[in-house]
Amino acid sequence: MLKYNKKCLYCINVFASKASTTNYCSTDCSFFHRIREYNSCWNWLGNIAQSGTINFKVEGRSTTAPRYAYEKYKGILPKGGYVVRTCGNDICVNPEHLLHTYNSTEGTKIQNEKARDALYKEIKADLRPNKILSKVHKLPLHMIRDIKYGRL
Repeated sequence: MLKYNKKCLYCINVFASKASTTNYCSTDCSFFHRIREYNSCWNWLGNIAQSGTINFKVEGRSTTAPRYAYEKYKGILPKGGYVVRTCGNDICVNPEHLLHTYNSTEGTKIQNEKARDALYKEIKADLRPNKILSKVHKLPLHMIRDIKYGRL
C-alpha cells in the first residue's frame, strides 16, 4: 500500500512511496543525483567504499555505479566481465569513458598507452637537442631518436 507522497530530490516530481526513506522517484534519478560533471567526466559523489569501490543500490540489490552506467547506456555486461575506465579518473561513471573487458587491469594499460602517446607527441614537437630531451625525460638517447624519427 502506497502511503507517502514525496518529492523527488533530483527531478522534483511528486511520487507515491511505500517507505518514508525513499527520496527518488526512479533509479535513474537516484543515480544522476549523485553525479557532477567535470570536464568530460561524470564524477561520483555518492558512497565510496574504503576499497575504492563505488557502490550503488538498484532495486534493493547492490552493484557498482560504473557497471550500472555501462549497462544502462551500452547493454548488459557479460558474466565474468569487468568495467574499466579509460580516462584514469577513479570516480568517473561516464559511459563514454567505460570499457568492457575480461581483464581487470586493462584500464591501467589503456591509461599507460595514452600517457605514452602523449609523451611521444610532446617529444616529436620539442625542438631542443636530443641530448637535452634524453635528460629531461630520463630516456636513453637512442629512444629519443627513435621517437623523433617515427620508429617508435
